[in-house]
Parts: sequence; structure tokens; C-alpha cells
Amino acid sequence: MESYHRDERLQSAQKDESGSFGVQVQVQGINGRPHVVLGAQGKNVLEYPDVFLTEDPQQGLLSYMSGSASRIQTPPADSSSPRKSPEILRPNDPRNIQSPPYHRHTAGRSGRVWFSPPPSPVYASPVMVKRARIPLPGADREVENIPCRTSHIMCRPASGDDPDLRESPRLARLGHRSRMRPDDKRRSRSAESRSTLTDPETSSVEMEVESSSEASAAVRQLEVTGVTSAEPTERSKVRSAEKSSEREAQVTPDLLRGQKELPDPPDETTAKQVMLSYLREGSSDGEDAIRHRVDVMFEKIHMLKFSTVETLGVNNEEKQKRLQEVLEKSEHQQLTLRHKLTDMEKDLHTTLDQLLQVRRSRDACRADMRALQQQLSDIHDELDSSKSSEAAERDTLLQDLSVLRAEFGALQDVHEEQEEVLQLRERELTALRGALEEEISAHARDVLILKEMHQREVHKLLQATEEAKESLAVLGQKVLEVAAEKAANHTHISQLGRTHTELQETIRALEEQITTLNDITQHNNMQKNLLEERVERLTMENQDLEVELMDVRQQEEEMCGANRAVMRRLEDTQTEWSELNRAHRELKERLQEESRQMEELQERKRELEEQRTNQNREFERLQEEMSVVVVSSERETQRLQNQVDIIRDYNQRELNTLQTQLHNTHSQLQTHTQTAQENHRERCVLEDKLSRCEFELNEATMRTQQLQKRTQQLEENRHTHEDKHIKLMEVKLLELEKCLMDEQNSSDLLMKKLERGREQTEQVRSDLLQERAARQDLECDKISLERQNKDLRGRMSQLEACQRTGQDTLLSKLQLHMHEMEEKLLQEQKDNSDLQQQNRKLERKMKETTLHQEDERLSLQDQRDQLLLRLKSLKRLLDEAEEEIQRLENSKRKLQRDGDEQQEINQQLQTQLSALRMDIR
Repeated sequence: MESYHRDERLQSAQKDESGSFGVQVQVQGINGRPHVVLGAQGKNVLEYPDVFLTEDPQQGLLSYMSGSASRIQTPPADSSSPRKSPEILRPNDPRNIQSPPYHRHTAGRSGRVWFSPPPSPVYASPVMVKRARIPLPGADREVENIPCRTSHIMCRPASGDDPDLRESPRLARLGHRSRMRPDDKRRSRSAESRSTLTDPETSSVEMEVESSSEASAAVRQLEVTGVTSAEPTERSKVRSAEKSSEREAQVTPDLLRGQKELPDPPDETTAKQVMLSYLREGSSDGEDAIRHRVDVMFEKIHMLKFSTVETLGVNNEEKQKRLQEVLEKSEHQQLTLRHKLTDMEKDLHTTLDQLLQVRRSRDACRADMRALQQQLSDIHDELDSSKSSEAAERDTLLQDLSVLRAEFGALQDVHEEQEEVLQLRERELTALRGALEEEISAHARDVLILKEMHQREVHKLLQATEEAKESLAVLGQKVLEVAAEKAANHTHISQLGRTHTELQETIRALEEQITTLNDITQHNNMQKNLLEERVERLTMENQDLEVELMDVRQQEEEMCGANRAVMRRLEDTQTEWSELNRAHRELKERLQEESRQMEELQERKRELEEQRTNQNREFERLQEEMSVVVVSSERETQRLQNQVDIIRDYNQRELNTLQTQLHNTHSQLQTHTQTAQENHRERCVLEDKLSRCEFELNEATMRTQQLQKRTQQLEENRHTHEDKHIKLMEVKLLELEKCLMDEQNSSDLLMKKLERGREQTEQVRSDLLQERAARQDLECDKISLERQNKDLRGRMSQLEACQRTGQDTLLSKLQLHMHEMEEKLLQEQKDNSDLQQQNRKLERKMKETTLHQEDERLSLQDQRDQLLLRLKSLKRLLDEAEEEIQRLENSKRKLQRDGDEQQEINQQLQTQLSALRMDIR
């Protein structure tokens, strides 16, 4: 039967898990990291249940078990009454194996619909529960009273649970105890232990459950009546009575059809008789006192039996509040994400507008180029038509052609610059789109990870419920075995001593772990300081690079001024050429008059030919030098381009590796936070178990030999659970240490990458210095060429004085020579423009490197912030561990005191037994 019921519960749990659904909200959290809020995924689980079934219907034994009350989630408001949802009290009905209907809740502020699964069912089977402490959130917590009906069994607190006894001091009890009988001493100590175990900040409700079984039909008609809360002061009682909301939880016969297969509980009269027989054997009191004690115990059992449903609605409201808070946070993060998206869209629109403007300007430049080409074609046609015209017109046309060519070259440069700007804008757009896609994919991944984590937590909670049910069944079997085993006090005391030693060993191990964690935090602080110093150094280096860039820009401006001066000189030469053309016309008019002087000028002609040969040699030498300079400059520019491409690829690779490392560190931080939360939960479990141990020791003083045997078995079970949790804690601490070592290694890798970036910046600086040297050489060559031009102009002035008396042939030769010089000057201007373009490209590359360095610095700052947050979390964990150790020490002291008291009680019992034996003899 027990296995059948377990299978049914497992099937129902799986169906509840598979049928869970909700609203998924994807939002962006702090520091751009995504969070996920899922509705209707959290299911409350019975933690440390104290309710177990009795399988033997013939034995009417009562069993008591200590511990915290099971936290059961109930639907709020209209779904709290079992009359409206009868499936709550029919867990074993085969018709209810399907997944129950989900309750629908609406959030008041957001207007969203949330679906939550139904609460865990409350079994109306024969139940055996000792005191279940339910911690309330505050001292002024409202206690809900359920109105009684005619069929309800009214319950009232026993004399041992009177709040006046809790408020009385401990010394008064000790003084009064010395003047009491042994059985009264036991009762007073049990009441005192209960009062000491209550938390001063939270009020506890003490209840007991009885397996009343007068008949099977009467058991199926049990009704839940209400809850009596024992507050430490009378003022809280008045407030709870005034502010409590009425609830009603009732079990009808049609709701308990699924319990027909369970065995019928023993009769109440038989259970009372068995208890009276055991108490008569173990105590020397009268029958009236023993019967009064049994009646009080059964009344307390009635109280606890009819108050299990009331505890269902406490945790549900808290979880709803938490879900609403998470929903509000997710909505706020979603709004921030939307604002960011709107900003990015605005940036994209602005860039698109700029691109359109640049394209329009490019089209205009192309139209100008076409117009200039048409003008050039027209000029060529005019030249072809005017070949038979005079030489003066040909010269003017050639000058116009040279001017048009210069303008065409300038327009080509402007066109190239605009195309480069367009390419940069297109690259920026692609980068923005890629960044948006990466953010969306990362957000989706984080959402999937959080979904998986939530599903795992739900699965763990379901496993915990199954284990709790199994433990209930096992405890039911153990309760039946308690009646047969009576004498085991000495073994129980020895086992308690062993548990004390084991707890001391665990406390020492935890202290050692805390010392190791303190060392790790100190080491992390040292690394943080080193990283801050390195970041400051990088900022200083970036400032130096910016200063150097300003110097380079100033030099470029000076070069531009020099180029403008050269252009002005060329314009002056053009004006001079126009004047020379006019003079040439005048000379043509005078040629007829100067034909007589041909013989005199022949000698001068020979001299001029010699000068021309010398000038041709000088021009050839200059051309060779210029070709060498141009080739060397081209090689240097190619080498610089290759170096810049290599540096760009290397920086891109490093950025990719850094991004992967940042993603890994983020995932590691999430795993660490999860492990820390699990450690906190396990520590809370250990504290609850220690409170159970204290309560069981106090109960051992009140019970006889039979009940002491039962507490021994419960202590053994508790120790097995504690050993498992301590081992899990040790494993998780080792995992934390490993994660810290991995983070240290990652920080070392980041520092190495920063050093590589510094080396690359130094290489770029050396390349810039080389380029400056090349510029200075070119400027020197330019100055020398200008000097030669001045010399040539002086010679030309001399030649013009000579040409006035010379021939037309000499003038034509000189004009050709001047045309060659102009072509050379145009080539030099083109070379200067090429150098300026190369300088601009280098400046862009420098800007890109500076941007990469800034991105790296920002990533390092983000990593530093993450490390600081992680250190803070570790410090919090350490503080919590220290607090838990202090709590464990306090509990150990209490256990030692209780053990000493139990030894004294055992000695007293032994003396009493020996006295009774002597009397019997």
C-alpha cells in the first residue's frame, strides 16, 4: 500500500511539473546583464515535515515529533477555503491524479495575469504530529481565527503551554521545582524548554496532533477548527483578536473518498488505555494525575490536528509579494532597454542622414568631374582646330590645360576623401548592427540559462517533497517500533556525547575554512590595488599619445600652409608667363626690324646652347633624385601599411579573447552566487535541525523510558542528515577556492595582454618618428627645389633680356623648358598630396588604436567592478558563516546543558528505581 501511494504522489508531482506554465518576461538588468521572471514556476515544498502516517490500525500508540512546521502554500483570498477547492483534501483519490486547475492571480499595478499552481495537498489521513513551530514574520503578526461549528471539537492550550509560564523567569522555576514532585518537575522542565526555544523576535505556535479513531466514518468527517497562537505578551493577543480575518477549512465525507484504501486508525479509548498502562509502569503518580496528563495530551493533539490548513496561506502571500517585486524590476529594466534601443535608432538615423548627405555631395562632385571632362574634350577639339593658328594661342591653351588638370586632380582627391568617409560610416553602421545582434543573442542565451536554472530548482523542490513523504512513512514505521523497545537510556547518553564531539569537529573545520577564505579575500584586495595602479598607468600613456597626436596635427597644418604658399607662387609664375606672352608678341612685331642683327646673335646662341646642355644635365640629375625619393617613400608607406594591418588583426584577436573571458567570468559569478545561496539554505537546515535536537532533549526529561528510546532513533536520523550536509558544504567550499584560482589566472592573462598593447603603441610611436624624419627630408628637398626655381627664374630674367635681341627659336626652347619645370612642380604637388593622404590614414589608424585602448580600459574597469562585487559577496558569506558558527556553538552549549540535565534526571530515575526495587523486596 505504501509503495502504491508513493507512485501516485510521484505521478501527480510530475504532472504538476509538466503542466506548469506562465508569462515569460525578458528584461535587461544591472550592468546590461539580462534577467528573467517566470510566472507560476515556483512550487512550495514541505520542508522538514513532522506529520507521518500510522500503518498499524490495531496499535493505538501516540508518537510525538519535534521540529519546525511544514511550510504549505495556500491560494490567497477566494481560494483559501477547502469547500471551494475540494481537491486539497483528496490527495489519494485516483480521479484527482490529473493536474489540478491552476489559480489565477492578477497583479494590481502591472495589469498582467499570473498563473500559480495549486498548493500541496493536506492529507486527512490518521496523522501523528508533535509540536510544529511556525515562525511568524513579526511580533505583531495577525493570527487568523476560524469560526467553530457545532461539529467542531473546541481546543484550548494546555497548562504547560501557558504564556504566563513563558514569561516567568528561569530562577523562579528552579526554586519552585525543588518543592515539587518528580512528575511535576518533568512537566515544568518541558514547559521551560519550550519557552527557551522560542525566538524572541518571532512568535511560535505549539500544536499537537492525535490519531483519534472512534470509527472510520468519524475519522473521515474530521474538520479543521482553528489556530491558537501563543504570543509572549497579552497585548499581541488583543491585537491579533481584533485584526484577524476569519477563515474556514472543513473536510466533508465526499472530500475524503480517496482515503478508503488507508488503514483505519486505532480507537481513542484503546490509545488512552495503552498510554495509561505505560505511564503507570514508569511513574509513581496516582491514576487521577496520569489520566489528567493523558487528557491534556489528547486535547493538544486535537489542537494541532485542526490547525494544519491555517499555515498554508502564510508563505503564499510572501511569494506573491516577491513575484510582484521581481515583475516590477523586470518592467523597469525593460523600459531602460527600450530607451537604449530608441537612442541607438536615433544614432542610426543620424548616420543614415549623414551618409545621404555625403552621397549627394559625391554625386555633385561626379557631375563637376563630368563637366570638367567635357570642358577638356572641348578644349582638345579647339586645340585640334587651332593647330594652324599662331603659337601664342597654343601656349595659352596649354596653360589652360595645365590649370584644368590641376583642378581635376584636386577634385579627384576630394572625391577619394568622400569615398573614404562613406566607407567609414558604412563600417560604423555594420559595427552598430553587429553589436545590437550580439546583445540580443546574449540576452536570449541568458534567458534560456535562467529558464534551465528555474526548472532545476523546481525539480529539486519536487525531489525534496518526495523525500519528505518517504521520511514520513519511515517515521511512521519507527513510531510503531517505539512501543516495543523500552530500556535504552545509557546508549542514548553515549550517542549524545558522540554527537557533541562530531559537532565540535565540524565547528573546527568551519573555522579553518573561514581562515582560508579570509586569506583569499586579502589576496584579492592586493590584486585589486595592482589593477588600479596599472589602469592609472594606461591613462597616463593615453594622455601622452593624445599630446603626440596634437603635435602631428600641428605639423600637418604647417605643411598645408607651405603647400598654399607654393600654390600662390605658381599663380605668380602664371601671371609672369602671361606677361611674357605679351612681350613675345611684341618681339614678333620687332623681328622684322631685328633681322639685321642675326650675325651678332649667333655667337650668343652658341653660348646659350652650352647653358641649355648644362641645365638639361642638372634637370636629369634632379629627376633621378626625385625618382629615388618617390620610390623610397612608397616603400616606407607600404611597410607602414603592412605593420598597421598586422597590429589591427592582433588587436581584434585580443578583443575577441577578452570578450570570451568576460563571458566566462560572468557565468562563473552566477555559479558562485548559486552555490552561496545553496550554502545559506543548508546552513538554515542545520540550524533547524539543531533546534530539533534541543526540543527533543527537553522532551526526553518529561517522557519515560519508552519515549526516550524514540528520541534516540530520531537523533540518529538527524546525525545522518547533518553529516551529509557538512560534506556538501566542504565540497562547495573547495569549488569556491577553485573558482578564485581561475579568476586569478584570468587577471594575469589580462595584464599580459595590456603589456602587449603597450609594446604595440611603442612600435606605432617609432613608426611615427620615422615618418616625421621622412617628412623632414622631403621638406629639405622641397626647399632645395624652390631655390633652384629661384635660380632658374633669375636665369630666365637674364634670358628674357637676351631674348629681346634673340630669335623665335630660342624663345620656343625656353618656353618648352618652363613647361617641363611646371610639370615637375605639378608632380611635386601630387606627391605632397599623396603624403598628406598617407598622414591622414596614419592619423585614422592612431585614432582606431586609441579607441581600442579605451575599450580595453573600460573592460578592465568593468572587470574590476565585478571583482569588487564578488569580494563583497564573499565577505557577506564569511560574516554569515561566522554567525552560523556562533549559533552552532550556542546550540552546542545548550545541548551540553541539556545532556547534563538529562544525566541528572537519569540518575534520579535510577535512584527511584533502586528505591522501588528495595521496597518491593
